[in-house]
Amino acid sequence: MKVLLFWAGLLALWTVIQLVFAPHAITVILLGGAAVAVALTAFVARLARPGRRDAPDLSPSTPLIALGVAALLSGSELGPWCLALGALMTAAGLAGLLGER
Repeated sequence: MKVLLFWAGLLALWTVIQLVFAPHAITVILLGGAAVAVALTAFVARLARPGRRDAPDLSPSTPLIALGVAALLSGSELGPWCLALGALMTAAGLAGLLGER
């Protein structure tokens, strides 16, 4: 919930800063509306919060694979260093998944 409220505040700040540059009304409405929508989502998440529960079994390997694949896809534009980093992250994520079996 704190993350959602922070994001809503950041969007609201960007909306206010945007007013300095005399933007079109639609950009202010869209960005301000996004801030309000995220704040309402945080409010609903606070109301719908369930009781305490056990922490889920999380694996860092899955997001590591996702970041590695994203780096591999970006590597065609950014260069061989990004390809190498993406391949390393993907391989580390796959090794982590295999080690969890």
